[in-house]
Amino acid sequence: MLGEGAKCKHCDKLVKNKQQNGTLLALHLYSCRPVPLLVKQMAWSSCATLQRSKPRPFDPHASVLPRGGETPSRIGQAAAGTPSGSAPTRNAAPSVLSYMDRVSAEQAEGIASAILNFFVSCRVPFALAEHPAFIELLKALRPAYVLRKLPPTPKQLAGPLLDRLYEHIRACVLRSLSEWCTRRKAVLILDAWENVNHHHIVNLLATIGGKPVFLDSVYCEDACQDAAGQAQLVQDKLAAYGGLKVFNAVGSDNTASCLEMRRLVTSLNPGMVSLNDQAHVANLLIGDLCKVPWLKDCISGATAVSSYLRHHQRLLAAYTREQGIYNKTLDSQAAAEKRTAVAYQSPSTTRFLYNRDLLLTCARNRPALRNLLERDNGSELPRLVKTRDQAARDAQATFLRAAESTAVARDWATACRVLDPVCAYLRLFDGERSRLSLVLPATRRVQADMTAMESALRSDGMAGTASPAVFAQLCAAVKKRVSGPSDRSVRVLLLADIHYLAAVLDPKVFDAHADDVANQVERAFRAIRTYFVSSPDVFSAAQLVQLSEDERMLLLREQLTTYTALSGSFQGGTFAARVPGVLVDIEGVMASQWDLWGWWAVYGGSSPQLREIGKALAGMTPSSCPVERSFSLQGSIHSLVRNRLTHDKVAKLMFVYTNMKLVSGTDLSAEQLDFFMSVAGETGNGREREGDSEGRD
Repeated sequence: MLGEGAKCKHCDKLVKNKQQNGTLLALHLYSCRPVPLLVKQMAWSSCATLQRSKPRPFDPHASVLPRGGETPSRIGQAAAGTPSGSAPTRNAAPSVLSYMDRVSAEQAEGIASAILNFFVSCRVPFALAEHPAFIELLKALRPAYVLRKLPPTPKQLAGPLLDRLYEHIRACVLRSLSEWCTRRKAVLILDAWENVNHHHIVNLLATIGGKPVFLDSVYCEDACQDAAGQAQLVQDKLAAYGGLKVFNAVGSDNTASCLEMRRLVTSLNPGMVSLNDQAHVANLLIGDLCKVPWLKDCISGATAVSSYLRHHQRLLAAYTREQGIYNKTLDSQAAAEKRTAVAYQSPSTTRFLYNRDLLLTCARNRPALRNLLERDNGSELPRLVKTRDQAARDAQATFLRAAESTAVARDWATACRVLDPVCAYLRLFDGERSRLSLVLPATRRVQADMTAMESALRSDGMAGTASPAVFAQLCAAVKKRVSGPSDRSVRVLLLADIHYLAAVLDPKVFDAHADDVANQVERAFRAIRTYFVSSPDVFSAAQLVQLSEDERMLLLREQLTTYTALSGSFQGGTFAARVPGVLVDIEGVMASQWDLWGWWAVYGGSSPQLREIGKALAGMTPSSCPVERSFSLQGSIHSLVRNRLTHDKVAKLMFVYTNMKLVSGTDLSAEQLDFFMSVAGETGNGREREGDSEGRD
């Protein structure tokens, strides 16, 4: 209708406009109910504005999925209103257009799985699945998926979908453990904590090849508060995950109940080794050193300065500006040499490295802080901080004494140097590449460094106000943790019997510490008698029946004597690495590809029982730090926002989140993948390669 608009022949409505406007006409045809689907789709295809703002028209009956035995022709009949029992008419056959934009059952399941992976991987609450913004996102990505009301609800995500994913990943983890641990077994590590609801939770992980695998998180209530309850829990989980076929050691922190729990577990499982957490023992040693009065005063002064700055926002902002000004006056090498001023640290929940880092921070920041305090003849601090009572004036006086004293700053640097050897020891066993055989050389290095600390600091002019008596107290604290006091006031030591045995059976370590091990050789034999003299992995069933315990120990003594006599004489092959008299490069060994298990597989043919012990110790890591990290992860999942999650749901989310990448292989490096594939692919145990007819799989 020229000059007025266009008239729709389906509803007789006049689309008024002075000019023919394709957009208004297309919009009317798109929204008009009597208009056929084909016309709506043509209008949508011809209008760019509609394509940007509206989804493509579709047949709602096409979303009906076939049920048992129904064919597409029957679905077309139902959509057209034809009874199922009557013969279809010629016009009732469904057109191709009725199946466009259709979401099949496989596609809907795949989309739901992708949504679940997103919520689990990003640790997002399932309640957001009903958020309008999330629904709009799905609608923009796949309109038909939303319009057919296929998105899963929060109950579906947290219920059957999560259960199905958990069972799938659990089956993959169990299968992977059985394959990976065919030759090199895993270490079961566990620790306890309190969640956001103040419930007692125990997390259990397996470490194999330096890679942690999350196993389970258990809500224990009051059942695991003592050693017997913890031992029963470990026995149940060992049975659930393969027992002695998968694990050959159990590790935890060093509380009294955990020590007794490990003793009970090893007595019930011959061949199972009890391992201390060396990082936890180093943390205890740091606590012993910080109790020395001189070092305690240094830490208290540094804490006073740091806390005073962080609790006064205006003073902290002024220091931040002064920090930038001071760093610009330094040379280009200042950052690499750690001479620049940095931000003050917040208090840590553990003693791990925090005291040392606090001392170093205060020592580095003193020049910038003093420049701030001396500005305008000392009038900057009163302007920034107003003292209204005597307590505030006392705190400010303490802060000024510590911040302006040159002697205190020198003591901070000295105390930082004192803690350096122990902190370096802690870092060795805080990662995934720690080795059991390196505990002895690392401990001896700490002893040597602490013994030579006084002379080294005095030669550098950095002893500060520390007297010889202070250094004697520091050395005594280290010695007490290494050898143990006569009054048994310290039960958890840096060195245990198993560490001497591991050092003996690692060629790289033994040649450097042969004299040390020779003086304590009975401790190595004591570890053999405790853990391996009745092990079915070391002795055959016939030997366990026919030979007494003393006879088996005599056999192992003869093999160990032969092994020590051949020290340094092995030649050829990739594992000939014994160089007598050369000190152990601990960091180099940890970063190298030194394969102790492979060394014993090549050179242990003459001592089959000792070889099995050496291969068992080769894969053990003396650290339960992965469990501590799992607590941080679990705290982010079971947070205050999601405090109503049941523990079973939290355990499943933890298991799925931590093992999803591990099962798919995306979380493994090429080196770890090669290791796992080599372990899974081996079929012999080394004896058959060397022609030992008495070997067994």
